[in-house]
Amino acid sequence: MSPETISVFFVLVAAGLLAVSQTIAKAVISRLPFYVLLLSRSVGAILLLIPVTFICGWKTLTNTPYLVLIALGGIVWPGVVNILAYRALQRLPVNVNRPIFQTYPMWAFLMSIPLALGTYSHAKLAGVLLTTAGGAGFALFNRDAADAGRRLPRSAVALVAASAVIQAAGTLVWKYAAQPSQQIPSYQMNLLQHTVSAVFFGALALKEMRRRVDAERKYSAGDVIITGFSGMLLFGIGNTLVFAALKHLDPGPAGAIYSVNILFTAAVARATLKEKWTAAQAVSALLVLVGVVFCSLK
Repeated sequence: MSPETISVFFVLVAAGLLAVSQTIAKAVISRLPFYVLLLSRSVGAILLLIPVTFICGWKTLTNTPYLVLIALGGIVWPGVVNILAYRALQRLPVNVNRPIFQTYPMWAFLMSIPLALGTYSHAKLAGVLLTTAGGAGFALFNRDAADAGRRLPRSAVALVAASAVIQAAGTLVWKYAAQPSQQIPSYQMNLLQHTVSAVFFGALALKEMRRRVDAERKYSAGDVIITGFSGMLLFGIGNTLVFAALKHLDPGPAGAIYSVNILFTAAVARATLKEKWTAAQAVSALLVLVGVVFCSLK
């Protein structure tokens, strides 16, 4: 089995983990203080990645600009990206939030070529465009919004769209770090970024609690544990797999293959949160699948 095929498999597994993690977050987001939720997810990932790093080994990094880039990456992604995306999640259904966010492969594809972090082919372009169109279809044909006789809140859509563009930039940072010349293990890169993001979220969580913004919310230790577990799945395992896959895949196509999480998320949301999706969304799902096939071609 070729490294590219294994990388595609890694991305598909990560997509499935994202679907479960995202649905868990939706189930508890109304109870947990916002930044406590994000902090719990990052801490969950760290608790998983520390023993992995201890077992697999740590590489000493002496390139200061590279370390600064990783630190900034931890603040911007998963920091700022998650703040924007999960603020939007509070006001949008799961099966609308994720598809809008999933337009990031298109931006990653467009940005990666002039930066020499990706290569162009007609198949890759077709795949990225098809998955982007499929994701947009899920948002445009959202049954919940139509049934309520109202449009999707523009501010929430703008938040998640901005997070998609920032995510695309973060994917390019991951691709740069994944180049053979850097030789940093995927688990170590993930641990460093989430350590920075945990400090970032921790400071915001303390500020939030001091202001007693969420004093009326009722949540339990179980909610925090569940959220931490979702962070293990998405950030700890999923992101490590994606980072490893980027050693052999371009940012745009890798993100497009990751778009299959839209289908997983919709299925999980329908089963657990009773969120509906329509026949038009089924057509959109087909576009995503076809796009994934094109992105898998050389």
